[in-house]
Amino acid sequence: LRLGVCWAVFGALLLFAVWYTGWETPVTLTAAIALIMFGEGPIFATVPALAMEATDRRTGAAAALIITAEMAIGALASLVVSVVHDGTARPMVATMVALTGLVAAGYLATRGPRLAQGR
Repeated sequence: LRLGVCWAVFGALLLFAVWYTGWETPVTLTAAIALIMFGEGPIFATVPALAMEATDRRTGAAAALIITAEMAIGALASLVVSVVHDGTARPMVATMVALTGLVAAGYLATRGPRLAQGR
């Protein structure tokens, strides 16, 4: 999970740097987004298992809620990008960087104290 979050944050920083420096080409944007998605693989594979490990019952409902949240966040992100579209990659970059920042903040808020204690 930690490696996935690190890859996603690195990709988001690279995506922001590509946009900020004006090197917005299909190749550079795709490379940065690919790094984010590479990091999302371990996150999407690990988080549901960790969430369902926390309880002994109703794991089916928990799994459905997790998938629903993933789909709802994706739908809202695409809505935001569509509404604020200005003909550049700026809305997509801002949305992806913001959501990756939220993932990193959530990871640090839930796992950070355990990491500081060496667990």
